[in-house]
Amino acid sequence: MIIEVASEQFATHGYAATKMVDIAKAADIPKPNVFYYFSSKDKLYYAVLETVTQPLLEASLPLEQLDDPVEALTQYIRTKLMISRDHPHASRVFASEVMSGAKVLPEGIRSKLFQQSQLILEKFANWAEQA
Repeated sequence: MIIEVASEQFATHGYAATKMVDIAKAADIPKPNVFYYFSSKDKLYYAVLETVTQPLLEASLPLEQLDDPVEALTQYIRTKLMISRDHPHASRVFASEVMSGAKVLPEGIRSKLFQQSQLILEKFANWAEQA
C-alpha cells in the first residue's frame, strides 16, 4: 500500500516536491511506519521504480527469444501496455524520470535498462539483415 500511494504522490508532485510526511498522510498511516519499511525517500523511490522496471525488463523476453519479429513485437507491446495499465502511477514516475535525463534513477536500474536496450537493438539489427 505504501508503494502504491508513493507512486501516486511521485507521479503527481515529482520526486523533489514529494515529502515522506505527505506519503504517510495520503496512506493514512503514521510517518514512522513509512520510515520503518523505507528508511529514506530515495529507497522508497527506488522501490516505486522497481515495481515497473522489473516487469519492463521481463517484457523484452519475447524480443530476445523469438525469431519472428511480428510475434515478438506483438507480445512485447501487449506486455508493455499491460504494465502501464497495471502500474499507471509507477509507469508515469518511470517515464518522467527517463524523460528528465534519469538523474535520480538508481545505477542498478539504469545499467539493467541499458543492457536491455542493447539486446533489443541487436535483435532489430539481426531482423533487418534477414529482411
